[in-house]
Amino acid sequence: MLESVRNWFTPTRTTAILLFIVAFVLFQPIVAFLVHEQVDYANHLSYLHDPMDIQAISQVLSMFPHFLFHLYVYITYKIFSLSSFADAALFVSTSVYIIGTLITFWLMTRILGKPRTYISGLIYGAVAIAVMLLMPIDIFTPTNLFVGYIGVNAYHNPTIVLLKPTAMVLFWCALAIFKSPYTVDGKKRRAIPVLVCCAASILCVMTKSSYMIALLPAMIVAVTFRAIRRQPVDWVLFIEGILLPAVVTLGLQILLFSSSEGFIFAPLAVIYSWTRINPNAPNDIFLKFLLSILFPLLVYVFYLKRAIKTAYLNLAWVVFAFGAAYMYLLAEGGERLGHANFTWSTICALFILFIVSIVFFIQQVNWKIITPSATSEAVIQKSSSEQLLSKAKVGILVCVLGLHFISGIYWYHVHVTAHWMGDIISGKW
Repeated sequence: MLESVRNWFTPTRTTAILLFIVAFVLFQPIVAFLVHEQVDYANHLSYLHDPMDIQAISQVLSMFPHFLFHLYVYITYKIFSLSSFADAALFVSTSVYIIGTLITFWLMTRILGKPRTYISGLIYGAVAIAVMLLMPIDIFTPTNLFVGYIGVNAYHNPTIVLLKPTAMVLFWCALAIFKSPYTVDGKKRRAIPVLVCCAASILCVMTKSSYMIALLPAMIVAVTFRAIRRQPVDWVLFIEGILLPAVVTLGLQILLFSSSEGFIFAPLAVIYSWTRINPNAPNDIFLKFLLSILFPLLVYVFYLKRAIKTAYLNLAWVVFAFGAAYMYLLAEGGERLGHANFTWSTICALFILFIVSIVFFIQQVNWKIITPSATSEAVIQKSSSEQLLSKAKVGILVCVLGLHFISGIYWYHVHVTAHWMGDIISGKW
């Protein structure tokens, strides 16, 4: 009996259990604070009523055609007979943080392989938690931590919190397009992969369309590039699993969304609109952009030869490029310009870019204690100068990642110690 229990608690399962507990302890206080504040949570929850009649549902869909958060909150409210929608939102968002942490861990295992020891499992877990806390290197501007930067972890918005785990699954599905079709007994099996991709695409758009509108053009660029170079592309999976479901779902959202005046080409207009929140928002905008992406950028530059051959890393960068273009070049027309809804694309894309950059970095460094199975190449003897350069790269990247993490810890501290959101917006955003 004892032996069977010991065998069940593998490094992977043990890490997952610990992540469940740590994620709950870390993020429940933040959600408990925000669901009662007059920010995005209050805005979304204000459209929910008990009961939801046709008119109320139509109102939600006209404002938020990405309605999954509202649906989850309403179902939770009804099933558990809670006293308020805020309590239901607390349950939903806390659960999403836990799921997001576990999916981050899952994505790492899909690329690096499962941890084989408890020590490597703890390191996997530490990385997963770190990603859930990372922020731009903003500690040098303590009164301007968010606007002007690309805030990787925007705690105040419930739909971006829900989007991240969905987007990670969709990103992994998208990578399958560049692999050989799934086979069983030598026969190609299309139905299951297509259905999984289709479900991920639809759920991602229904959660928040921001990631899909960046992923879709990135995928078109990627498959076109591979087709020109005569590299394999699973066209069935791409068209039926991602393209068609995304186009149909986005089309329906456009028909439902009646509270916008469309989008306009307005470079940096959104950034400058944030001066009403913080007059320093547009200052040093290029430097803030670099400090937002410094770790992923240095990883790519330092390991350029291998980076340009790594599909998952390149796809993440192309998606981020489209997301960043939306953030800096586009805006909604009319009164909604200051809502900055195009920024969510780059926030979600940068979150995934951080994950894959950290995973890629671990692969290049070849820390066997972390990923014993990650190395497929023979160990090459290096000269002393090459070893010194390699150690210097690792040292720089660890320090930069540490600065991102320290900034994230401070951002977390700001939220868990605040008395009300107005203090954060007026003094820290």
